[in-house]
Amino acid sequence: MKRFFLSLLSLVAVLQCAIAQSEKPATLSVYPAFQNVASLIRPINKKLLPYQKHITSKSLIDLLDFISTEIDKASPSSPTDDALFYVSEQNRSMVQSLLNLAKEKGLYDTSHYQLLLSRSPLDKDLYDLHVIDLKSPVAIPTLSITNARCDKSSDGNPVFQLSLTRDAAVAFTKLTYQEVDNNIVVLLDGKFLATMFVDSGVSTTEIEIPNEMGAVKAEEIVRRLKSTAVKEAPLTPLYRPQYVIGDTLTYRFTARKEEGKQTESHIFRFIPRLVNDKMTRIECIEDTLHAANEKEMREYEEVFQKIIDYTCDRLRKSHIMIETDLTTHTAVSTLINSKTFLKEIEEYLIENAAMFGASKEEMQGAAKQMAEELLKEVSADFTGDNMARRLPELEVMTVMDYFFSEGQTQGTCYFPCAKNLVDYTIAQANEGLVITLQTKDKDSDTEERYIYHIDKQGLIQRLEYQWIVKQEATEKDKGMSDVEAYGYLIERTN
Repeated sequence: MKRFFLSLLSLVAVLQCAIAQSEKPATLSVYPAFQNVASLIRPINKKLLPYQKHITSKSLIDLLDFISTEIDKASPSSPTDDALFYVSEQNRSMVQSLLNLAKEKGLYDTSHYQLLLSRSPLDKDLYDLHVIDLKSPVAIPTLSITNARCDKSSDGNPVFQLSLTRDAAVAFTKLTYQEVDNNIVVLLDGKFLATMFVDSGVSTTEIEIPNEMGAVKAEEIVRRLKSTAVKEAPLTPLYRPQYVIGDTLTYRFTARKEEGKQTESHIFRFIPRLVNDKMTRIECIEDTLHAANEKEMREYEEVFQKIIDYTCDRLRKSHIMIETDLTTHTAVSTLINSKTFLKEIEEYLIENAAMFGASKEEMQGAAKQMAEELLKEVSADFTGDNMARRLPELEVMTVMDYFFSEGQTQGTCYFPCAKNLVDYTIAQANEGLVITLQTKDKDSDTEERYIYHIDKQGLIQRLEYQWIVKQEATEKDKGMSDVEAYGYLIERTN
């Protein structure tokens, strides 16, 4: 009986150990893929030859295929450094054995690089070769998450949906900015989980990782991912979110006066319509909403001038809705009642069809497309560079809520308005806070500065924007000194 109880206790101890190991939190890591794979594979290939006879007589490079670039096509047996390598199902076992041997013999710096194979998402009979840069300054050895689940992407493909901590989101944004036009590799406990191409400067606390496995395996992965999840304290914003339902805020925009040009100035009002910690919808009323490209449109044939006049007049009476996603800090602007706007233009075109040499029946077939094109032309200021110059308030005034948290004073982050990494400083002032953000693109000859003056109520009192040529650029190229600086000032008037 005593022996039985001792055996039972031993069994319990073993089970407890096994359970403890199974519940051990997993480690989720994200690394940039090394871009010059061939430059690493070539020397490994040569160093392997004296050791590999017990595996195969073929060299590592002979067992690999690669995706050709334009340069490669002239010499298909000699891949360029940026070639992408893959291996067939037939050769996979030998290639894996050679990679293991290279690691065992220390034929490359294993503290700097990790080589691994994964089944290609494009062809199930092929395996992609990945080389990850373990020492990259933007690598994330431990990606902290608050939740994980299986989901589907917008195009219906299976994905792992991860909710990041705020610090992890900042780190991931820096990684995606640095690795523009490149792919990243995600590891779980040091083993391949997924690879994906990234957009530059993805600023979000929610990311999607491709899920190329079956439902049972995916659920197992989710359970392991959930074991890494941490609880995060609610964000304490640096200052009170500025928009409150019931307020009407009035601002004046003044562009920096350029030599020989009249200073641009206009008044706009903000009326909050929806406010929470995830999203804001702000109605923007411009004192004069000019049509984009109006000058160029005036050069059209005289027959079009009346419809252009009508469209521009309707535009000036329109309001804009700014919807800002406070998890990505990006804003999208649209005309309020744009469908009504389109309908009115369509009706005008049909009613005045004879003016354009058409019957009403003929115009009915073309009016909708013509109205859509006119609206697209006149509202082009709501997107891209035109908005940044002529209506910057549609973006720069709404993205700062929940952007910084209490206790932050300086650092580096991705700023969506600049579409760039910026160095930021936060200083106390008599009237409240002064937040300065300055782009830090070393490859650019210019830099941008955004200086926000936040009052003690958490409202933007003043915003100064400067776009200037760097001094070192003018010293290197005298022609750069002729490039005119640009800037604007936005001030609250109530």
